Amino acid sequence: MNISIDIPMLIAKAKQESGMTYGQMAEEMHRSRTRISEWLTAKAEPTTDDIAYLADKAQLPIIETVAALKPEWAHVWKKAVSQVSQNQG
Repeated sequence: MNISIDIPMLIAKAKQESGMTYGQMAEEMHRSRTRISEWLTAKAEPTTDDIAYLADKAQLPIIETVAALKPEWAHVWKKAVSQVSQNQG
């Protein structure tokens, strides 16, 4: 599955799907509400962990979402999933 999304879209979808406010999400992520505003306006960039959290709240596939938004880390996340799958199989 290929995900086509940007950070503001991801944040909006996470808010919509979770029913949480930006403040509630920020608190749960141990971030400030201002930090989310900075992500929305591209003044700052969320970490890979932040994107994974938002993807989960947005009910999107976490690995694919991270890969779409942080392609430089996609290979690491995909390898981790592969290793977990191998260990469970």
